[in-house]
Amino acid sequence: MKERQSNIELLRIICMFMIIMHHFVVNVWYPGMLDVHVPSSIGEAVFLFSHCLFFIGVNCFVLISGYFSIKTSLRGFLHLYGFYAFYAFLIAASQYFGDAQYAMMPLGEKWFHIAVHSLMPWDNNGFWFLNAYLALFMMAPMLNAAIASIEKPMYKRVLVLLTILNVVFGGFFSIDLLNTWGFCVAQFVYLYMIGGYLRKYVAIETIKKSRWQNMGIYVISAALWGGFVAVQAFELPFMGRLFKAFAYNNVLVLTASIGFFLFMLSFDIKSRAINWLSSSCLAAYLLQGSVLSYSWYIGVLEKYPPPTKSVPNNTYKCLVFNNFAIIR
Repeated sequence: MKERQSNIELLRIICMFMIIMHHFVVNVWYPGMLDVHVPSSIGEAVFLFSHCLFFIGVNCFVLISGYFSIKTSLRGFLHLYGFYAFYAFLIAASQYFGDAQYAMMPLGEKWFHIAVHSLMPWDNNGFWFLNAYLALFMMAPMLNAAIASIEKPMYKRVLVLLTILNVVFGGFFSIDLLNTWGFCVAQFVYLYMIGGYLRKYVAIETIKKSRWQNMGIYVISAALWGGFVAVQAFELPFMGRLFKAFAYNNVLVLTASIGFFLFMLSFDIKSRAINWLSSSCLAAYLLQGSVLSYSWYIGVLEKYPPPTKSVPNNTYKCLVFNNFAIIR
């Protein structure tokens, strides 16, 4: 069995930290911010500028899958599905037995809903990432075959075409190609193909030599992204159309993601502790994005209130709960 590369496992851990930080900002400190896509004050804009470094976690996760390729098998699918179903069961059980709005629901009906959410964990659960990743997992054999057989010139044309469809049409012009913000399987296929291209045509020696250039791409792209977010605080009429800040197919988010992925790929690290810790990343994602984490987030909110706040604490708590009460 091939030993896992600890630098990539460390990247998974870092990405999970980034995702948790992003969710904390948009679900706890500034709940509802993603609904308007524009900071409500200059203070929020300044804070969000520092947030720019955290919005690459999801893209990097999928780039990892594309670079190393998903080895689809029935056993692998059942493992992923079982893992997903188990945590869906925990989350649904905590919801139906812990939420006052379900207190009068008959016991049999509660268990019926819990069973449905467990057996079909992708159904109306809020975990869009795993829903899209399951679809990508099933598409992987076709994508792997295409990557293996396609020649470099044609591969470049495919990436250009996917960029036009996903970034230009879907991002800049908001033509709805499944999802104009990149929260979908179309974005995952796009990133998977980019990862496959990097593996097939970019030598690891070249990646190692370009380590700090890639870090520079990440920092500069993220800083530009943060700058545009800050500018949106002025609510310039053209900004909302041309620059979707919290979109995974945003061109600056994409370049920052690729830069940071290549930076981490350039290291040679071997650590059993890192490999062991990274195996908990998926569980951390499922738990932090559910109602199970509500009390913890509220505790942090009370101890560390937002830098700028325009609504009372109780209103914040209701908004936070609504963001995490994902089982319907």
